[in-house]
Amino acid sequence: MSAGNNDILDREDATDHESVTYNVNHTNHLNHTNNEGYTNHENATNRVNGTSHVNGTNYEEDTNHDEGSDSNNNDKEIPVRELYVRECNVSSPKDATNIVEIYGMVQSCLPGHIFIVDYGNKCIKLLDQSFVQVTHYESVFQPWDLAVIDDSFIVVTFPFVRLMQMFKIKHKMQIFPWFPIKAQNEYYAVCADRKRIIATCKYDGENLTDKPSVHVMDHKGNVELIVDTDADGERLFNDPDYICMDESLQVVYVSDSGNRNIISLNLKGDILATFTNDAFEPRGITFDRKNGYVYVYDNTSQSIHKLDQDLKPLETIVSKREPLTDVLCILYNTKKDKMLVTTYNNCRIKVIYMNDSGFFV
Repeated sequence: MSAGNNDILDREDATDHESVTYNVNHTNHLNHTNNEGYTNHENATNRVNGTSHVNGTNYEEDTNHDEGSDSNNNDKEIPVRELYVRECNVSSPKDATNIVEIYGMVQSCLPGHIFIVDYGNKCIKLLDQSFVQVTHYESVFQPWDLAVIDDSFIVVTFPFVRLMQMFKIKHKMQIFPWFPIKAQNEYYAVCADRKRIIATCKYDGENLTDKPSVHVMDHKGNVELIVDTDADGERLFNDPDYICMDESLQVVYVSDSGNRNIISLNLKGDILATFTNDAFEPRGITFDRKNGYVYVYDNTSQSIHKLDQDLKPLETIVSKREPLTDVLCILYNTKKDKMLVTTYNNCRIKVIYMNDSGFFV
């Protein structure tokens, strides 16, 4: 983790009192000009408005300069980076169907290995560094997402049967069902650490409510906190399909396509920051634990936004040869320094490598 203990304490003190919102205006759309991909960086530039909310009072950033001034911090350009994409086939002869849809990915405790959930084949799979299947578990239900608890356990969501299941990783990396967690709700996206599980919920069977929310619970499924409204009592979520977590700072990032925003929360349920836009359609989201960045896929611009931990936009990433379309989830593999992208009805994972200078190649 990049933050030390003092950094964590400083951030906790600050975020108890602050909430920051960034509105991103797509003033120019990406133009796919030729077979070489997106070549006009100026036309792919986003402009950013920042509004800070401190102790419930709105303070517009002071961006009005003297007349005739050429600079305006309220209208700054976000750099665009082009990248090359390589595809790796992750289908297996053991697959029941040819319909491979990877809705969730997570890094394994083994270097370079990842767990994936194959929604189309109702499978949980472990892939090695070359994306070759090491082992798999066939379920009778369709999995949506998964998270690593520790070296021995993972947790998987099956929303359409209101089930969240613990699985044990045994000798030779075999995957075995362990026990269902206590809360039988319609959970979709999930993240976890050694103490808690955090999941997005679209139907709460225990409280008989379909108000979308985020649940914080222990490993047995005892719900400790439900986050569904903001400080004013207004509904907070609409369609929260994806989630990721900064374990060092205990901050959760929720991707909500219904509200067209990203929200960061601490584990007390406080809203820390928001990234939003009327044309923004977020899907997969991932956290880079090595460098402290948040990445989110935007279906509208068919690009990946790179944000800092306060959700301030840093740059926009686009494909060099063809747009990134129909994306389901993304994963920043910290141990191998690469981005993984999955798409609808596609047995191939798109792989984006990063070199030492920070550019995807």
